[in-house]
Amino acid sequence: MKKIVTLSLLTLLSIGSQCQVKKVILEDFTGTWCGWCPEGTVILEGLLASNPANFIPVASHNGDALEVPDGAAIDVALNVTGYPNGAVDRFQFPGQAKIPMGRGSWAGSVSTRLGTPAIVSVSFENAVKTGANTYSAKVNVKFTSAPTAGVPLKMNVYILEDSIPATGANAQGNYSANVQGGASPLTNWFHNGTLRDALGGVWGYATIPANPVVGTTYSENLNITIPANWVTKTSTSLLL
Repeated sequence: MKKIVTLSLLTLLSIGSQCQVKKVILEDFTGTWCGWCPEGTVILEGLLASNPANFIPVASHNGDALEVPDGAAIDVALNVTGYPNGAVDRFQFPGQAKIPMGRGSWAGSVSTRLGTPAIVSVSFENAVKTGANTYSAKVNVKFTSAPTAGVPLKMNVYILEDSIPATGANAQGNYSANVQGGASPLTNWFHNGTLRDALGGVWGYATIPANPVVGTTYSENLNITIPANWVTKTSTSLLL
């Protein structure tokens, strides 16, 4: 099966696409060893089906063959202590002790964030194939409203992989009777939206100044290498 890699643009504040459509990202902290994580995946798939244009799930694996260093570092920094946990826009909602939350809170939190106005437009520009499996592109970020003063601003680009078969080292454990009747490991199961790399490192590029000017475009040039047998697509999304 062909793998699909998605370039997802992330910033540490609410962002939208060029037409100011609010988008929400949910980082799902998960693992193939995590028996309750399939229930989280089912929730994510439902949210994506209901909001295909403005919701992007990211599966950040921990403690398994799909873990990557950037994801593991984010997991530690956000103090993830239960699985599955989710960070919705990396926003700390009122009453929460920390940003990650249990799967029962995901749908309501995503709905809340979808109702928050976007204050940034984001786009990929001049995405070109420069070699057999190399690409270059420019990411543009432009504020249409002023961000909260004093909040550190970073931009990052995630590479996500879809359609990873849950077989062999990637077999998915399951405790839930609501998923395939409790079968474990799951069959005909695929890992989607899987974090494979953060191009700007764990915390992103220093593209955006401390006090961005509304209406000014800030850009970052990217050089990307992707396995030749992958199918590529691009997507803009938000974080915080």
